[in-house]
Amino acid sequence: MYKSPLATRASDVNDIRVRLAAILSGCCFALFASIMPLTLARAADSLGLVEWEMGLLGGSFKAGVALACIVSVLWIRRLNWRHLVLLSSLALTADFLMLTLVNQFFVLLVCMVVAGLLAGTGYAVIIVCLGDTREPTRNYALAFLCQSLVGTLVSYTLPQLSTLGDGFDITLLLLAGFSFCAAPLALWLPSAGTKFVAATQPNVVRQLAIPPTVLVALAVIVLAYTGYGALWAFVEPIGDSVGLGAEQAGKAVAASLLAGAAGSVCAGVLSMRWGYGLPMLISISASLATLIIIQSGPEEGLFITAIALNGWGWFFGASYVMGLVAELDSGGRFISIAPAMQTLGAAIGPVLAGLLVIDGVFLYVYLFAGLMWLLALLLFSGLLHYRRCHNKVESLKEFSA
Repeated sequence: MYKSPLATRASDVNDIRVRLAAILSGCCFALFASIMPLTLARAADSLGLVEWEMGLLGGSFKAGVALACIVSVLWIRRLNWRHLVLLSSLALTADFLMLTLVNQFFVLLVCMVVAGLLAGTGYAVIIVCLGDTREPTRNYALAFLCQSLVGTLVSYTLPQLSTLGDGFDITLLLLAGFSFCAAPLALWLPSAGTKFVAATQPNVVRQLAIPPTVLVALAVIVLAYTGYGALWAFVEPIGDSVGLGAEQAGKAVAASLLAGAAGSVCAGVLSMRWGYGLPMLISISASLATLIIIQSGPEEGLFITAIALNGWGWFFGASYVMGLVAELDSGGRFISIAPAMQTLGAAIGPVLAGLLVIDGVFLYVYLFAGLMWLLALLLFSGLLHYRRCHNKVESLKEFSA
């Protein structure tokens, strides 16, 4: 018997159709962030923007995403998810179409902030929806895999499409088309999730009280992404420092995106077979190995391998950190902050790393990134140890009762 998508309830959150709709919708909302460097470059060519204006546009979009994800704590369990994704999709489509008519920088900046708010709202719903499933780690891995593949495909397609007209307008129309695709997908999403703890809590102060374990897990995300952002932002300059050119850096970026997709596949296949600790150790070890390989010599193969290995470790570990946050977040509200923490780390990393580049030498950048990853691993390990001890105490209490 045919079941209308409008009949989907919270209990259907594990339905394959719901998960597929959530994953594909997430790709639509995350696409701009995935191809942001290409979009900003085309905006600069079309509108004559300088570097600081490009940076401000990218930062305004990220700020909008972060703000939407943080504020979502207050409404994520109160409002209808299906309606939120549908409205965000349609409004984001209209925003991108409006950008094709804009040639004033201030208006462009405002539209970018609005785009970030709308994309962040839709993406927060998707993150929480997948966090409510029985296997959040696997579903996050599948989501990151699809986002990586779509971003790679669009990155390779854009140069050919840009020959049809103004490169920035073509990119905006493509983004508008993807954003609109989330609208019909929203019909398959549930109206609410399966976690209702404190969902109707009237005390705003209590709503904002993040459980300590969740706070530590979010801190792990910030530290890890600070390290990743520090290295990722300087891929091309690092290539130059070891005697390689822009072509090799481009190959390394492409290899990293594909390796990231492979990392998500590995996380999806393994799921929770090895728990959380070992996968995170492997992830951080892969990234640390990147720092050693980069300094091994000016070999194109070594450089591409190093950046690709970092991409693999990045996406492989991200699924497990997100999965642990979803598990620890019993009320299912604070997992929506995770994308904001990713954005924060990715923004902090390049800023601090830029201060550590001395006379074109990136040694201190490598040390900084390695330190961030080691601190993230230390916090993550401590959190897992506390979780095991807490579970044992709770089991003893139940046994005594």
